[in-house]
Amino acid sequence: MEILKYPVQLHEEKDGITVTFPDMPYGATFGSNKEEALLNAVDCLEEIIASLMKDKKDIPHPGATRGRSTVTLSPGFSAKVLLYNALRDRHMTKAELARRLNWKFPQVDRLFDTHHSSQLSQLVAAASVLGKSYVVGMEDARRA
Repeated sequence: MEILKYPVQLHEEKDGITVTFPDMPYGATFGSNKEEALLNAVDCLEEIIASLMKDKKDIPHPGATRGRSTVTLSPGFSAKVLLYNALRDRHMTKAELARRLNWKFPQVDRLFDTHHSSQLSQLVAAASVLGKSYVVGMEDARRA
């Protein structure tokens, strides 16, 4: 599965660290230290992307990360973003996806609801209709 790792800009302030997202049209968060700021950045970034999805906007692809601090979207959230991007790339509506899957519209709509925990089997089925497949991997955990 494509890893959605976004670069962030860290701005030291006198009372903590502000984080901004160069790839996103808006959004910033804050933490009292780097660790807290980066944890808050994941939540903030996921809310920005959820808002873009709700508004049917394009999700910017992650920019260059070499030599920059980054945040990685959670696996379940990433799966929904990738499915959303695939749907848009195919110029297909959720209604058409529901028809092709022979599912009711609310079932498909929940696949794109970032606050709903979708079953992997449902995401895989929808991806297949879009000519895509998920690839799962695991790597050693690293500190930011």
